[in-house]
Amino acid sequence: MEFLWTTLALSLFLAPAAAAMSPRATRGAAAVLGLSAAICAILALRGASSQAALQVTHSFAAFEGSDIVSKQFVTAEASAPAWQWPALCAGWAILLAVLAWRARPEIRMNWPTAGPLLLAWGGSAMLLGLQHLAAPAPLALGLNLPPLPPFELAVWPALLAAALRLANRHRNLLPVLGQLSITVALAHLPLALFGTLATHHEWGTYLDVHRIDHIANPFTQMSTPLEPKSNEQLAWLVWTPQLVMWPAFSMLSTGGAAFAAVMIRRQGT
Repeated sequence: MEFLWTTLALSLFLAPAAAAMSPRATRGAAAVLGLSAAICAILALRGASSQAALQVTHSFAAFEGSDIVSKQFVTAEASAPAWQWPALCAGWAILLAVLAWRARPEIRMNWPTAGPLLLAWGGSAMLLGLQHLAAPAPLALGLNLPPLPPFELAVWPALLAAALRLANRHRNLLPVLGQLSITVALAHLPLALFGTLATHHEWGTYLDVHRIDHIANPFTQMSTPLEPKSNEQLAWLVWTPQLVMWPAFSMLSTGGAAFAAVMIRRQGT
């Protein structure tokens, strides 16, 4: 089943991003999403009388003995009727398939970052929902590839689509990078806000970090205790990753793609 969960995760998040990147990919993406919706509907029917469970983990550097390792901290224990997460996936796939099929080129050109930004926000919310509904780990935890947070499976492809759209609209690199930097910040901001609220109110999910009581400080190379729900805990585990580290990763990678696209476009003309 691991292969099925991985394939579904890639289909649900990469296919809509591909449709956002290129008009030529819209019909193929709609077909992939339609097939994914059908598979999820079958899974929902099969899970009508069973229960699903998921242990949500958050990866961060910590000491084990005298060694610094990437430690998996349990942040939530989720359980729900097993039909609910496939139903959510089916609804997401159907919605995006319809949007991909009916995409209007003028919106793509006039508002190049609007669609990718909505896709990043919607994908992040989708992953939070999957964690709450105890979907299989490859789906709920974004292929479960630490140290990458699960939300990059939704956010990064959407930002790549925004970068390529901007590069297709502008011949100069400066406005592309300027608008892309704003889009990257806006894509990650809701994750920081939700993580703050989730931690204070103990909502569970990957972004509720109140259970993580120690980390390895990368500057002092010492174990640092963290008070639950404190500003220090939020700064290390929510604000810095979601407002600095992962936006910088996204900006460098998608900005490089935008640079290449602009240069290729210049050479072609």
